[in-house]
Amino acid sequence: MKALSNIGNLHRLLEVEKRRRGVDIGKLVFIGMADTASFTWCAMKSLLTTIEMEPHFFASYLHDRLLYTLKLGHVKKLPKTEKEILLVGDQIAFDDVERLLKDSEKEDLGKPPSSIAFSVHTPEGIVKLVAINPSISPEQKEKIVRLAEKRHAKVVNLEDAPPKFRGEICQEFLAERYHTIRWNFEWENYVVVGVPDGITSEFVYEFKTTGSEFLLGHMDHSALAQADLYGYFFKRRCKRVQIYIMDEKETVTWHEDVDEAKAVDLLTEFKKLVETSEAVPPQEKWKCKSCEFRKTCQIKST
Repeated sequence: MKALSNIGNLHRLLEVEKRRRGVDIGKLVFIGMADTASFTWCAMKSLLTTIEMEPHFFASYLHDRLLYTLKLGHVKKLPKTEKEILLVGDQIAFDDVERLLKDSEKEDLGKPPSSIAFSVHTPEGIVKLVAINPSISPEQKEKIVRLAEKRHAKVVNLEDAPPKFRGEICQEFLAERYHTIRWNFEWENYVVVGVPDGITSEFVYEFKTTGSEFLLGHMDHSALAQADLYGYFFKRRCKRVQIYIMDEKETVTWHEDVDEAKAVDLLTEFKKLVETSEAVPPQEKWKCKSCEFRKTCQIKST
């Protein structure tokens, strides 16, 4: 869409939208459910990531409102002025989102892919890689290996895939498959954007990957909190969370009621952090050592 065609327009539209809402340009408005849930991993990282990602959350918010307004037939064509563009989507109700989700369920989800090809940049140049689904037959694997050799690509196991891609690859291969939809919700002075890995009539679904059972004990709270946020906003009674442990080659599953009170408490705590920028560093110093904000964070563990 032309309104989102370049980052300059996006930042300008974000400023216009904040003024329309009567909010200072520097104040945080658009936040994501996943980054908010990471508050349980590290509060300050959650805030810093959200601030960095706000233009992208806004882009998702605006894109979905424009796209779904057209799909629902509320307008036949999009307006041209910034002010009119930002008003498009005000008439979309939650029932409309449910209708769109229901319509998507008519589409076949398909099967998990047999392999995923991708490239990584190294000091020696671009390297082609192919990850193979561990559940396929030996015959299928042999065909993929031969094809990869012809294309001068290196075959890697899940464990050997670069960390940057590992979670996405595992999800494509191992996660349960459900239909879903991305949408945004007003909560106090914030717009909260989220897209569960799956939504059924009964539950929301979230899939994650971790390296070891030790790390599982530190990330399960965030995964469950994220599912609580999904369940709270998308109005589902239950949450289904799965975390694949690389070392063990097994998936741990939780299927339980959504805790709406915890979701609201988390949002409230995040709001306090936004307003005060005061947080305590995580007790686990190793979290700070591997954090992308370690050079700029003011509360990092020493």
